[in-house]
Order: sequence, then structure tokens, then C-alpha cells
Amino acid sequence: MGLIVFLCKAAEVLGREDLRSSAEDLSRGVLARRAERGHFSLMSAHGFETPGFMAGLSGIGYALNLVMNRSTSVDPLFLRFQQE
Repeated sequence: MGLIVFLCKAAEVLGREDLRSSAEDLSRGVLARRAERGHFSLMSAHGFETPGFMAGLSGIGYALNLVMNRSTSVDPLFLRFQQE
């Protein structure tokens, strides 16, 4: 899923629709495998579903949302606390 996020960000920064198209193609593959297997492939032990961002369901949701919704502006990988 990290590759999908990278391609979306690169497409945005570089203005390259071919990168966006590659991210969309990869996302379709993820969803097709999900439909075929009945679950997402996660990097977790013993088949437990992990809710985490980097290797779990929330990261998958974030990447798919980024592909489907170009106006997603919040990037949790680059969030910072504001100092007052």
C-alpha cells in the first residue's frame, strides 16, 4: 500500500497522470485480491487482522481513500504538532 501512497503523492507533486493511473491500477488489484480471498492480505501473525496504519487495515483504507478521493489533504505521515 505504501507504493500506492507514493504514486499518488508523486502524481500530485509532479503533475503526472500516468503515476495516478498506476496507483489506480494497483488499487484495483488489491480490491480484486480482496474479493477473491475474502480478506485483505496483512502482515500480521497467525491470521489476526491488524488495525494499524503501517501494516494493517487503516493503512489500506487510507491508501484506497487517497486513490478514490483526490481532495484528501491530510497526510498522517507528515502531521506535526503546532507550537503555540
